[in-house]
Amino acid sequence: MYAGSFENAEHFETRRVPSYQYGVYDPSQQPPPKKSDTTARARNEQPCCRAGGAPRWYAGLSGFIVFLQDVSITLESSSLVLGSNDDQYTTDFGFGFGAQIGYFVTPDIRAEFELAARFNDLDRLNGQAPQLNQGEYSAHKSLAYMLNGYYDFHNSSSFTPYLGLGAGLAFVKAPVQYDGFGQFLSVYTPAYQFMAGVSYMIDTGGLNPFIVHAGYRYFTGADPEQDFKHFPVTGTYSNDSHNFELGGKILF
Repeated sequence: MYAGSFENAEHFETRRVPSYQYGVYDPSQQPPPKKSDTTARARNEQPCCRAGGAPRWYAGLSGFIVFLQDVSITLESSSLVLGSNDDQYTTDFGFGFGAQIGYFVTPDIRAEFELAARFNDLDRLNGQAPQLNQGEYSAHKSLAYMLNGYYDFHNSSSFTPYLGLGAGLAFVKAPVQYDGFGQFLSVYTPAYQFMAGVSYMIDTGGLNPFIVHAGYRYFTGADPEQDFKHFPVTGTYSNDSHNFELGGKILF
């Protein structure tokens, strides 16, 4: 008696309910992972985050190409005879290197201590080739002790962009001339830097993980003052530098 009721049964569509809705695991029926899940998985697969998410230490080395902006040194004397003058000098592009020891506070955040040195040769002093004693005043030097913080933007690839900020203390040694005399301005000053770049994880085949990076950093400091011993003059110094770096770090 019901035969007529099913004569058009082929027009009815059987709806298949995905098995995961019933709590049965079937990989073929699982919904595709969300982008946020993929990023989280990539973050958790970083070497610093394995073994239960334990943070990791690292040690690194970096090399810099340093472009020092034009330097201004203002020399002032309380003596009306000596008066004051400004030294303006430019430098050739220089080089530098840094050593770091750091710690992954979280998978994305790391803190480090850095010791970095920078060197630039003089090009022009007040628009002319520098005429300083025996060439010993021919270089601008700085040695910085910095505490840095970084944020790593992990994603599904092996390339990880990063941003960082740093603050610390820098020892600066710069040449000055006053009334025919040459001398160094040697002084400690607060220092600051901003970093941006990208890092890449290298597969080491089970050895300690190794990460290389390339980036840019802007280095600057407060304008220090110094009283010179050999003549009654106070010098005020200002400088900033653009640094392009390449380096690597090993995790342990």
